[in-house]
Amino acid sequence: MNRAPNILAEWDRRTAVTGARTPGEARRDTELSELRSQLKELKHERTQLRGRLDAAATVIAALHHGNAGLREELAGRGVVVALDERRASRAATIGPY
Repeated sequence: MNRAPNILAEWDRRTAVTGARTPGEARRDTELSELRSQLKELKHERTQLRGRLDAAATVIAALHHGNAGLREELAGRGVVVALDERRASRAATIGPY
């Protein structure tokens, strides 16, 4: 290679003109650029969804603890009777309207 400086100079001149990239390399670089852009968008979307998930989990936990507290409070008051059961027993004793 040291004996062919003219050939190397010609090679350098031609590759400098074409940008030193073949059409395949140019396609590859374009595809990589597009994929990087998509990855960036997906990472941003994932971050937003993770934030929503964390917020939902916090709200669900707060509701769960609130419901548990209400159940404990109701347990101390007495028996809770569903309205449907009460109406059915009343209708049986009084008769049809």
